[in-house]
Amino acid sequence: MGGIIAAVMLSGRAVAPMAQLANLLTRTNQTASALRQLDTIMNAEDEFADKGHLISRKRLSGHIQADNIGFTYPTQKSR
Repeated sequence: MGGIIAAVMLSGRAVAPMAQLANLLTRTNQTASALRQLDTIMNAEDEFADKGHLISRKRLSGHIQADNIGFTYPTQKSR
């Protein structure tokens, strides 16, 4: 019985580098695919050909004030 266990352990250790190589190849393929998809997105046409009508703000101050704000679900009675 001990010989079978030893053989299984040794075969597992012998196959482990091949499994790691397969995992590495899978990750490389996924990385290349993600890079191709990002390249496609970055090379896509702009949403607006003429950006003159868009609002542009040079610097945002970050001062926001909100008063009397509430939220209720459509099925909930308001208070």
